[in-house]
Amino acid sequence: MCDVPFDLNGWDYGQERSWLADDKGGKAVGLALCERLAEGSTFFRVPPWFAMNRENADTADETNLYIRDIWLARHKPWSVIIRSSGRNEDWHDGRSGLGESVVTLTYDFFIKLILRERVAKNRLPVVVQSMADGYGCVVDVGWSWILGKPVVRFAIGNTTTIGGRERFTSATWDNEARFGLYDAETGEPIIPLEDVNLSPVIPQLVRELVASLRRAEIDYGVQLEAVVHPDFPECWHLVQLRPTPDAMRGTMGTLPRDGRLMMASCRVSKPGICEGEAIVLSDRGNDLSVQDLAYEIAHMEGTERERRFDDEEERTMLSGKIILWDDQRFPKSEWTVYRTLGIARLGAVGQIAVRTIVNSSHGTFLRLADVDPNLVRKATDAKTASLIFGTPKSYGCLRFIWPRDAWPQPNAPIRLRIVSDGIYGEVYRIS
Repeated sequence: MCDVPFDLNGWDYGQERSWLADDKGGKAVGLALCERLAEGSTFFRVPPWFAMNRENADTADETNLYIRDIWLARHKPWSVIIRSSGRNEDWHDGRSGLGESVVTLTYDFFIKLILRERVAKNRLPVVVQSMADGYGCVVDVGWSWILGKPVVRFAIGNTTTIGGRERFTSATWDNEARFGLYDAETGEPIIPLEDVNLSPVIPQLVRELVASLRRAEIDYGVQLEAVVHPDFPECWHLVQLRPTPDAMRGTMGTLPRDGRLMMASCRVSKPGICEGEAIVLSDRGNDLSVQDLAYEIAHMEGTERERRFDDEEERTMLSGKIILWDDQRFPKSEWTVYRTLGIARLGAVGQIAVRTIVNSSHGTFLRLADVDPNLVRKATDAKTASLIFGTPKSYGCLRFIWPRDAWPQPNAPIRLRIVSDGIYGEVYRIS
């Protein structure tokens, strides 16, 4: 491990630690630490919660009044979220978002059935917590090897209207989440979060968060999940704290920054470096046939892809290249997942886009998983198959964000390098 503050690789998942022996699982460990961060805090609160395992599994028995009459009466939540707290999650395993969460009304009969199924039958620990309303946020605190200092990255959900009712999305699954990056020491914006309600409080929040982590003797990279309502920007409900997940780890030294800087962003899919000639693909004309082929290939499994014999032209065109997605229309989320994976399988080493699959390092992905059970796995595959770089803003067209004099021309190809340390990235023109 490297001796830098909030090293993304600083937590050793393989090391035995006596204080992690509690059999209430990883979520319970994280929430207990969240409560320490919330002590005397200006910003942070922890919604009431309790952990349940085999020892107190009788609370799942519908004849027991603990949940209905004691805990609910004390806290009066409008709904609760039941989340897995497996012994191999979060503090024990570098993956995140593996277990399913279920939101239910507090007096819904199904709360009893869910708890009985997960705890009494499957012998799995769970966390029951009051549901907070607002944007779902993922906050990463870690060392950026590109910038040479610790930073705090925010991924914030959006507001949407479903069935005529305003609802909030979460950055744990919304691939159109908004991102912002801040200096961990000063709180100053590096890439400001575009939110008129939240942006004014974030610099002070960053400074308090970093100071609280140090008081708790946390000097390795961490990821928090929080919920914040836009009408109450100074009240952040902490719902999880874990070490930096595997999806962001790996870089342990300085990265090249030579060439002409084209773009900087904290919307990156993974750490890594790739170089290649830039190829422009659009959602119009002949390029659609390439996307259709990519979509088909992404759906294939195993050796089925090896039996193809009619994609040699596309593989020759894309192999070793960096794709610039010149979308004019708004691609559907499912289409984005499959075309991104398919293009990587056709040989592209990098992809740059406005609306792209970027990393909140969480395992869940969209509500489309309810319709397409393979989507979560395909999205994870897509984020690791090639290095994906999202523009600082999650709207607009790439052609207008890219420097006009550096956009590839038919007879004037350019060569690019994408550099990412897992939390921040840059794109350089190198020829």
